[in-house]
Parts: sequence; C-alpha cells; structure tokens
Amino acid sequence: MRLILVFVILSLSHPALAQSLDVSAKLDSSHILIGDWFTLTLTAKGSASEITFPSPVDTLGPFEVVETGDTKKEGGVLTRTYVLTAFDTGRIHLRGIPVQYRVPGDTGVAVAYSNPVSIQVSGVEIDTTKSFRDIKEVLHVPLTIWDYLLYTGILLLLALLAWLVYRWYRRRNQEGEEEHVAEPVRPPDLVALEKLRELRERHLWEHGHVKEYQSALSEILREYIENRFDIPALESTTGELLDYLQRLGVARFLQDEARQMLYVSDMTKFAKYKPAPDEHRKGLSVCLHFVEETRPRVTAVEEETVEIGDAAKDEVKTAEENKDA
Repeated sequence: MRLILVFVILSLSHPALAQSLDVSAKLDSSHILIGDWFTLTLTAKGSASEITFPSPVDTLGPFEVVETGDTKKEGGVLTRTYVLTAFDTGRIHLRGIPVQYRVPGDTGVAVAYSNPVSIQVSGVEIDTTKSFRDIKEVLHVPLTIWDYLLYTGILLLLALLAWLVYRWYRRRNQEGEEEHVAEPVRPPDLVALEKLRELRERHLWEHGHVKEYQSALSEILREYIENRFDIPALESTTGELLDYLQRLGVARFLQDEARQMLYVSDMTKFAKYKPAPDEHRKGLSVCLHFVEETRPRVTAVEEETVEIGDAAKDEVKTAEENKDA
C-alpha cells in the first residue's frame, strides 16, 4: 500500500509522467509501382506542447522524400503529410517515426514513436515470351530507268564536289597557309573540373534555373565517367550507370554519393521536384569529390616530381658522382 501511494505521489509531482502523446502513421496506399508517389500522414494528439515532427531533407527511412507538407492543427490534433517514393522493389518497412515534444512544467524533451508501416513496391512486368515483328512485310518496288538516271546524276554531282574540294585544298596548301593541327585531347578529369567551376560561377539555381543546373550537373558527371572508364554513361539510365560503377569496383561511398545526386537530378528533370539549396551545393560537392577520388593517380605523381626542389636534385647528382668514383 505504501509503494502504491509513493508511486502516485511521484507521478503527480512530475508533469512529464502525467502527460502522454499518441502518434500514428498512415499510408494512402499499400501497393505501388517502383518510382510512384504515395503519401504518409503523421498524426499526433495528446496534452503535450511544442510538438516537433521530423523534417527530413531528402530521405525518411528507406524512402525518398519528394515533398514535405505543412503542419496542420485541428483542435488538439496535429497532422503533417509527406509525399514519398521508392526505387527498390519488395516489401519495404518503415519503423516507428520519432516525434519530439515537451510537456508543461518540464524543461526536458520527450520522444514518442508512431506505429510501423510498410508498403509493397513492384517493378514493371515485361512479357519476354513475345518477340518484335513488323506489322506488314517489306514491299519491294522495282527500279525504273528514271531511278538509275537519278542515282547516276547524284554520283556525278558528288564526284564534281569532291574534285572542287580537292582543288581548293591543294591551292590552299600551295599558298603557304598553315594546316590545321588538331588540339591534343585533354584529360577527362581536367575537363570535368573546369566545367564544374564554370557551372558554379554561373549561379544558375540561385537565379531560379533549377532544372538547367541539375541537368548540367548530371551531364558533367556522366560525361566524365564515360571518358574516364570508357562506358556509355551518357546513354545509360541511372540504374544502369550505378551497375557499371559497381562492376568497375568504384568505392561504395562514391557510389552512394553519385546515386543520391543522380536521383535528385532525375526527380528535378522528370518529376518537377524542387531541391533545397543544400541539395544544390551538395550535388556540386559530390561531383567534385567523385572526380578527385577517381582521377588517374599518375597525375599526382607527376605533379610531385615537378615540385622537387633544387636541393634534392643536388643530392641526387652528388650520389651519382660518388657512385661513378
């Protein structure tokens, strides 16, 4: 009896023990196709004050955050919605979502967790049993005398054009004009770093050109990967490009950074996603970091060789002279 009385007194004397917050999570769909959007609704109700919902920048658990709604209050119930998407297939689970809150009379911060939710993500099914075929057979039209005359005239015209070009080129050389010398191919890492610096100086996203900025980031990184590793990065989807990087043995942290940057760029270009300012800066940093980490190490060795001081050179020369003696 005394223990029960002590417990009641302690509960009444500490406001945090007398207060509680009920948090619930609900999805508007139980099954989506990969890349589709769905809505998560968080609801908090109770006698707590200063309730703080999670404010993710780009991810919420295993999901990508497309848009975060405003907090709404109706009576004593607070709600916030999140528009999410997923790029992995299978049953994806989201554990309890933490919500911070305070209670009147207590300076500490308490945390309440929502119920776990899950959603089934399916890929697009392709019927591989059927093959492509023409709608109709190819129609063969026999050639006439006019067709042969037309082809003969085109060949004669091309021959005349080639002869005129040859005469012009020969006369140009005879007049002593310098022949055009093709510029040497620049290393892909130097080209990429120069383009990234130029992109940063243009301040595109600061002036509202968000889609153009994200498209340029993706193109510069893809062009560098294609020229550096000799793979069709510019023509590949984001998933195919990430598979190439994995097979090439690129460091996992670089793959993760590139994946996040490319997904933000894809959502900006195709899903009308509006990245936050930090995402723009992070995208540029990811590209710079990827180029610096994957550029040929021979360049660094050559730079160190060029920076050898005169004193070190004298020591090497003295050692060679002693060896000959």
